[in-house]
Amino acid sequence: YPPENMDPAMVGFLIDDKQDTSDLISLIPYWGSKGFLRMEEIPKTGLFGKKDTKLNMLKSLPEDVPAYQRETFDGLFDTPEVLISSLKDKFYKTMISAGTQLKKDAQPYYEVKSNKVQTNTYIALVIGAILFGAIALFMWGPIATIAIVVTCVFLLIMNTYMVKKNRKGDNILSELKGFKKFIKVAAENKLKMLLTEDP
Repeated sequence: YPPENMDPAMVGFLIDDKQDTSDLISLIPYWGSKGFLRMEEIPKTGLFGKKDTKLNMLKSLPEDVPAYQRETFDGLFDTPEVLISSLKDKFYKTMISAGTQLKKDAQPYYEVKSNKVQTNTYIALVIGAILFGAIALFMWGPIATIAIVVTCVFLLIMNTYMVKKNRKGDNILSELKGFKKFIKVAAENKLKMLLTEDP
C-alpha cells in the first residue's frame, strides 16, 4: 500500500522534488475513486468536433483536505458540471497557485537548511553571472563573458537537485519506491486487464 493519508499530488512531488502539472491533475481520478466527482467522456460530434470530458461534482471535499486540493477542486467547479475544454484559458492560474501551495505543504519532508542554501545559491549565481559577466566583458572580452554565463546557468540547473529530504521524507520516499516497484512487478498485468475491462 502507499503511505497512509497521502494523495497522488504529494506523492508526485516527493518522488522528483518538484511540482509538475501532472501531480495536480492526478487528483481528478483520485477524487473520482473517493466519490467526489464523476468523469464522463463526451464523444466527438461532427466532422471537425473533438472528444471532451465532463466532470460532475457529486459532493464537496471535506474541510480538512490540504489547501492545494481545496484550491484545485474549487478552481475546477465554479458550477456542478464542467467540460475540460472550458478550462483551457483560465485553469492555469489555479494550477500555478495550487502548485505553490503543494510545494509549501511538502516542506515538512525536507531539511530547512538545504532549502535556505539552495535559495541563497540561486541568488548568488544570478548576481555572480551579471557582475562577473560584466567585468569579464571589459577585461577579457566576449568569450570569457559567455564562458562565465554558461557556467552559472549550468550551476543553476545543478542547484535544483541540491534539495535534501529529512528522515521523515527519506522514509516516505523509501515506501513510495517500494510501492512503485510492487505495482510494476506484481500488479502491472492485472491493472492493464482491469483498464481494458473498464477504462
